[in-house]
Amino acid sequence: MTSDSVVYFDYAATCAIRPRNVIDAMTKFLTNNGCTPGRGGHCLAIDADRIALHCRQSLAAVLDIPGDTGRIAFFPNATYALNTALNGLLRSGD
Repeated sequence: MTSDSVVYFDYAATCAIRPRNVIDAMTKFLTNNGCTPGRGGHCLAIDADRIALHCRQSLAAVLDIPGDTGRIAFFPNATYALNTALNGLLRSGD
């Protein structure tokens, strides 16, 4: 079985099979940049900012999200993202 024949829906729980284009993009980023967006004013940090912006713009287009793409946040995992969302929405007594 190849990764091209698998549709995997459990990404929140593990780091499983990735499409070749994702592997290639990550390899290119880690080889040529590897910086954290927003952590400096040098050319690699600015390039990382552009990559993150392009990701946000692409997600907004695919998910039909209007407005400022800066509202799209990236988190290290699903648990962190869900806890952040819940802490932002729930109030004492909810």
